[in-house]
Order: sequence, then structure tokens, then C-alpha cells
Amino acid sequence: MVVCSRCQSENRDGSTFCVKCGEKLAVPPLTEIPKSVATASGTLEEKSFRGALGVSIVFKVSAVIWILAGFISILETQNTLQNASASSSTKFYLFLIELAVTALGAATFGFFAYVIDLLMAVEKNTQAKSV
Repeated sequence: MVVCSRCQSENRDGSTFCVKCGEKLAVPPLTEIPKSVATASGTLEEKSFRGALGVSIVFKVSAVIWILAGFISILETQNTLQNASASSSTKFYLFLIELAVTALGAATFGFFAYVIDLLMAVEKNTQAKSV
């Protein structure tokens, strides 16, 4: 309970103003939350960094797999079109489309990996400055 300094009436915890007289109540200082909680296998921050690093690695590996799959798909499509006697312009346009899809997919995976790496670097820098 928070006691009003003006009328001495009791107010609920977390109240900003007195319910009886409307006086602004003094806000008690917030208790400090520990920066890291120790666990058996390290601090909570260390575990979250390991998880983020794992996700970043998965995105990077996915980008490489996407590129390899894209090139295999391009080769198979070109071979199929060669056997079907397609025109050279059709082959070229399909090549460009598949190349664009491959590049876009790899760039998307790479972008997400970059964002995760950037967020981890900012967090580590922030922690280093606060210590």
C-alpha cells in the first residue's frame, strides 16, 4: 500500500494519484533486476547467445544450400529445354528467372543471418559498456 503524503489515505500499490485527494503519489524506486541469472550450464545471456548463434548458422547454411539447389535446378531446366528444342530466348529468360529466384532466396537467408549477427554484436557491446 502507498500512503498519500497529503491526506494519509492508503492507496493500492502502483497508483499514481491518491484516490481521496488526487495528490500525486511518490513512486517507490524500482528494484533492480539482475542482469544475468546463473544456471548450471552458464548464464541466461550465454545460453541465449548460443541459441542466436545457432539460428544464424542455420540461416547461413540454408543460404548455401539454396544456392546449390538453384544452380542444380538451372542446369536441369537448361538440359530439359535443350532436349525439347526450345528457342534460345526461352532458355535465356528461364535462366534469368531461375537465377533471380536463387539469388533472392540466398539473399533473404543471408539478410536474416546478418540481422541476427548484428543484434548479437550490439547486445555484447551494450553489456561490455554496462560492466
